[in-house]
Amino acid sequence: MQFFIAAFLLYALFNLVNYFMAVLFFKKTCNCDIATLKPITVFGYGNNNAFLAIAIGCFAAGIKFVKEWYLQRKQVLEMENERIKTELQTLKTSIQPDFLFQSLKSLKKNMENGFPESAKMILQLSDVLSYLLYDCNAEFISLYQELSAVKQYILFEENKTGYHFFININLKEELKKFSVVPSVLLSFLQDCFINLNNNDEKQLRIHVECSLQTNELFFLFSVSEIKKMKLSCSFPDEIINNFKSRLEKFYASKYLLKTNFQDSLMEISLRLILSESAALNKAEQPEYEATV
Repeated sequence: MQFFIAAFLLYALFNLVNYFMAVLFFKKTCNCDIATLKPITVFGYGNNNAFLAIAIGCFAAGIKFVKEWYLQRKQVLEMENERIKTELQTLKTSIQPDFLFQSLKSLKKNMENGFPESAKMILQLSDVLSYLLYDCNAEFISLYQELSAVKQYILFEENKTGYHFFININLKEELKKFSVVPSVLLSFLQDCFINLNNNDEKQLRIHVECSLQTNELFFLFSVSEIKKMKLSCSFPDEIINNFKSRLEKFYASKYLLKTNFQDSLMEISLRLILSESAALNKAEQPEYEATV
């Protein structure tokens, strides 16, 4: 309202000034008898000038506003990209300390005891750390890279712990066509194993499965206890909430997360819609209702 009122007052002012300028123009150029001219005629000439000035002013202001909007939009996109990079960096730095401490402690113990798989564990740990330190710097990476790191990490945990593992992760070439946000699955698994490793109960059966169906990733992580103890009592809600928060930040409604806690079973399943491009295209993909 203020803008329109200001524009109207400015237009009225221009008409007033141009009315007297038109009178002065007729007097000086053609020595016309102003008294014989109708006021509406003089006003018409003045209005033409006022309208032209307002039109040029609005056009110039429009160009300025569009330029400012474009620069502001560009700045917002740059800030959003920086926010995503910062969140990924924070995610990396938040999961490495406990993971490194437990891993190096376990490696030291196994090497002192002459464990034959120690050399293999060092290579597996090296692959995981290389992925965390270098590959995760990108905004998106291939699904193949993510699942390769996940598989190496699970094999490392299999050698480190006394758990009974069932691993079903097939690294196929078609995985390279799809892009994912780095470390989403890996960080969740690290949180899970850090919590499980702090538990005195070592008789666990762990099932990890990943499969690709068209453009949907299916991920399953389940833990069952041989001694029939309640897993839900020792598994904090914070791990699930953090996992859901990461998915919500980077995938919005492109995922379906389900949990199943029973007395001796914990099962977490994820269906995630992937994109073949370097960025997630929200307009072209179907949506799930994000639930836990």
